[in-house]
Amino acid sequence: SNLEQNLYENNKFEDYELFERANKYISLNQLNLALVEIDKINVLYPSSSYSNKGMLLSAYIHFLEEDYEKTRAIAENFKKYYPGNKDIVYANYLDAMTYYVLIKKPNYSQKNAKDALNKFNFILNAYPGNVYEIDIITKINILDNNLAASKLSTAKFYMNKKNVNGALIYLKDIYENHSSSLSIEETLYHLSKIYNSLSEIEI
Repeated sequence: SNLEQNLYENNKFEDYELFERANKYISLNQLNLALVEIDKINVLYPSSSYSNKGMLLSAYIHFLEEDYEKTRAIAENFKKYYPGNKDIVYANYLDAMTYYVLIKKPNYSQKNAKDALNKFNFILNAYPGNVYEIDIITKINILDNNLAASKLSTAKFYMNKKNVNGALIYLKDIYENHSSSLSIEETLYHLSKIYNSLSEIEI
C-alpha cells in the first residue's frame, strides 16, 4: 500500500537507529511498533548485521506476546541462516525458555519440563562459559526439583496402592537422574524401607 511505501521511502534512520528505536518501543511495551522498526531494517538494510539482530529481537517480542510457536520458528530460522553467529546462544536460550515458562502453568505437561531441561543442558555443553550459564544452571535446578517431586508423588501413589514394583521404578529414576534434587533424601528413605522389607540388602 502507499502508506507502507511512504513508511520506507521517508525513512531518515540508519540501521542501528531503527534497532535502537525498536528496543525503545519494547521498553514502552509498544510491541507492534517495535516490529515495524525491525521490518524497516529488513526491507531497507537487508545485509546489515542489524538485520540478523532484528530477527532475534522479533523472536523476543513474540516471546513477550506469549506466541511461543512463532518464537521457536524464528529461533530455528536464525540457527539455520546464521550457524556461526555469536548470538546463536541467545537463539537457543529463547527457544528453551518457551518450554520453561510453560511449567508455571497449572496444566503443564512434564514434557515441557523435559524439553526445557534437554535444551538448557544442550546450551551448557555446546557453549561453555556463555553469558546465560548461571541463569541456566539455576533453571535446571528448578526443573530437576519439579521433575523429581512429580516422580516422588507418583512413587507414593504406588506405595499407597501396595504396588512396590511401580514405586521402585520411580524411586530408582529419581536416584539415578535427580540425585541433586530436593527429593533425594525422602527417595533414599523410601528405597531403604522397601529394600529392608524385601530383605534385599546386600552386605
